[in-house]
Amino acid sequence: MRSENGLLVCFLLVNLCASLSASWSVSADDTDVFVNGLDGVACEQALSAAPVTPVSQLNPFEHQKEIYYPVFQPSSESYWRGNIKRYELGETKAGRRNILSYLGGGQSKYAIGDCPGEGEEFQQCFSHGNANSQRARSWWNNAPSADGALVVEGGAAAHIGEGSSRNVYVQTSATALVPAVDLQSGHYFLEKSYGSPLHSKPLIVDYGEGEGGVRRVLFSSTNGGFIHAVDAETGSELSVIFPKSLQHNISAYKNKGNGRLVYGMDGQWTVWRHDGNADGRIDRSNGKDFVYLYGGMRRGGRNFYGFDMTDPKHPQILFDISPSVDSRFSHLGQVWAKPTLAWVRIPNVAQPVAVLIIGGGYDPNYDPTYASGYASGYDQNYGTTVNEHADAELSFCENTKVQCGNQVFMILAQKKAGAYRAGDVVWWSSQSVGSSLVNPKMKDSVVGRIRTLDEDGDGYFDRFYVVDISGRVFVYSFSQVLTKERHKRDVSNLSVSLLAKLNSINRSLISSGVESNGRFFYESPSLSVGKDRLGYYQLITIGSGWRANPLSRKTNDAFFVIKDRPSLARDLPLFANDFPEYGGHFFADKIMLNGFQVSLSKVGEKVFGSSSVINNSVFFSTYIPEKTNKPSGLNVCGRYRGGVALYGINVGTGLGVFNSKGGILNSAIGGSYVLRGLGLSSLGDINSVMTGKSLSLLSGSQFVGELDVPQNLVHRLSWHEAARGGNVFQLFPREEEKN
Repeated sequence: MRSENGLLVCFLLVNLCASLSASWSVSADDTDVFVNGLDGVACEQALSAAPVTPVSQLNPFEHQKEIYYPVFQPSSESYWRGNIKRYELGETKAGRRNILSYLGGGQSKYAIGDCPGEGEEFQQCFSHGNANSQRARSWWNNAPSADGALVVEGGAAAHIGEGSSRNVYVQTSATALVPAVDLQSGHYFLEKSYGSPLHSKPLIVDYGEGEGGVRRVLFSSTNGGFIHAVDAETGSELSVIFPKSLQHNISAYKNKGNGRLVYGMDGQWTVWRHDGNADGRIDRSNGKDFVYLYGGMRRGGRNFYGFDMTDPKHPQILFDISPSVDSRFSHLGQVWAKPTLAWVRIPNVAQPVAVLIIGGGYDPNYDPTYASGYASGYDQNYGTTVNEHADAELSFCENTKVQCGNQVFMILAQKKAGAYRAGDVVWWSSQSVGSSLVNPKMKDSVVGRIRTLDEDGDGYFDRFYVVDISGRVFVYSFSQVLTKERHKRDVSNLSVSLLAKLNSINRSLISSGVESNGRFFYESPSLSVGKDRLGYYQLITIGSGWRANPLSRKTNDAFFVIKDRPSLARDLPLFANDFPEYGGHFFADKIMLNGFQVSLSKVGEKVFGSSSVINNSVFFSTYIPEKTNKPSGLNVCGRYRGGVALYGINVGTGLGVFNSKGGILNSAIGGSYVLRGLGLSSLGDINSVMTGKSLSLLSGSQFVGELDVPQNLVHRLSWHEAARGGNVFQLFPREEEKN
């Protein structure tokens, strides 16, 4: 079974976190993985962050052929250049999956090729040799020469307009975007440059040839501060948004001085696409269709945004949430994960409402400098101490006496519902006695994505899972009621329980400090459903790793496979010792009941990327930093930083799923559960893409092998359209239909 639809993969070492404030640097920073050893020399080779193959929004089991690569160019400057490039997903006669170049002028057929490097067995890179026939050409490149691995050539960056021809919208208030007009030549907004999409993943939305003939729109955000809307067919820029919260960074973006990367819009985005009249098109003129975009800034700041992108050439803002707008957000951290869109009922509102469920976000006190007991540091970019910014609106929770991010919020996603407006809090849970549901055990920040589960397929979630950075696994669920009363439950019927504690410490992970050897859980858990001889269970899989300190040599991390059995009453939460080690005693009753753990035994080995459960097997990758940080171990671009291991374990049998050549097989005696020696292109989220009658598994950007399509992957459903309050619509299954 699949825990995610779609293809969100990582190319090279990109899913490591960064540690930079909204406008100044701090000491811990995963950009060191890219820039150490550069000695002030800009790296000309392109590195890529999270290539995306769009899933059909009409059929979630169908993938499009195009694949989009966000690329960036590490440097010693505070501004990294980036781009978005389009290629095509194809295969050779031998059946091998490949990324295809846009042929023309004798360029290379393949955009991605093998490039074995020191200590890396399966490294892959963009094709870029000395001859034009060895270079890749992206699909948006209208120039006669191939752009290959050149970041600033081709792609969306080549289609940015000159000067006032750019369609730039600047945020002037919490609810207003204003076209940037009458700007002097040379203003940063008018520059022909594209920032680095280091952690942000592109998002492709099908408009069905709406207004202006635009069929698909690609949305991306960069550390240059912009949110870009791009025509996915041509690469042309439709519009860009620059938020008010980053306007104090304009000088740093424009001057591009030496120093750490200055972050901007580096977060993850969720889209709500609604075709109100079911004609397959998004048309703003009918008053029923809309496209809303939601997301945070990650390392760029503590704001959380909603945008109305129904007309991608004329965006509007739905809301701008920051710690200053509402006392309930006063301890909001940096929102890293994609928000989760869901339907719930709330008191005093007759119809169900659409909400965004988000964790409280990341607190930089978990960074190495702060976690070691140093709450202040010298700002090399601005010549001030970090503490001087402590009371600023955009400052982070650097005061170790104040915990940020240990909350869960439900925020109204639609424009209005009763007395609520878009961006309002309709429910929240925290340690605060003023929250909707008090959770005194939520002591640490919630960084990963929140996973919801609709057990009966009625369109409403029945429970959701929250994992904080310290490894506490919380289950929020509705109280049990009669079947006919299920649709009447509102958020006041929610309760919370602590399912597991994956750390041995009882205090906050911050107050315990790094010397406690505690585990850090940054990644989003995967959630799926399984059945064994003990009955049905919800399967949560998640691994630990200190993303803020990727080169750490600490060895105490693990990957956990947790079975939540709602029908089984537990008096106490599960502890790490309740999950036996994967190994010779795999068939023990405790493993059958609770799950198991895999210790990451290599020095410094840690999980960096979300796992996936496919056809009863769990897959995840780990990063192992190299043994030395000496520059002699690096190439000119500082790319050699260690290796990647790929794990594949059958949940039911505990057997490995890799054959001797690294391919995937049905779990059998003699199969291996880990492949070591992979290159950095294998690091990141584990995902799958539907290719013909099989699922192709990707570790990072590399195709690992193929799996048979699970028999329970596709179900026939009948749908009808139902109004859910005002101008908000959603599709729900017909309750009377049994197919």
